Amino acid sequence: MRKLTAWVYKSALGDSSNNGISHNYDSVVCYWLDHGEKISDINDVENNTVVFISRTLFDKYCPIFQPIKPVLPNHVGYMSGGCFISSSDSRFSEWCGLNAVPLHDRQETQAAYDMHFD
Repeated sequence: MRKLTAWVYKSALGDSSNNGISHNYDSVVCYWLDHGEKISDINDVENNTVVFISRTLFDKYCPIFQPIKPVLPNHVGYMSGGCFISSSDSRFSEWCGLNAVPLHDRQETQAAYDMHFD
C-alpha cells in the first residue's frame, strides 16, 4: 500500500462538491492499493482520506480519487465536484500516470440527482 499527502486544487469560484472533502480540506491523504489490498486494510482513516481508482473510459485512461468513507444512505455518489488532486512529490505522477487527477467527492440525494435530468 502506498500513501502520500497531496493538495486539492479548485476553481477560484470555489468547489461544487456539495460539502465534500474538497469543500472542507485543502489537502488529502492519498492511498494507492496494491494487488489484493482492500480499503478495509487502511488503518487510522482520517476525514480527508481518498483512494486512487484506475479506470478506462472509452479506451482512454481516466483515473480518479474518491473518499474511502461510504456514500451516505439514500445518496448517489461519488461524482466529480470539479476539483483536482496533485502533488509536487514525483511519486504522485509516477503512481497516477498523470500530474493531476480529478477528485470525485460530490454526493447527492437521488431526488437532487434526478432534477439534473428533468
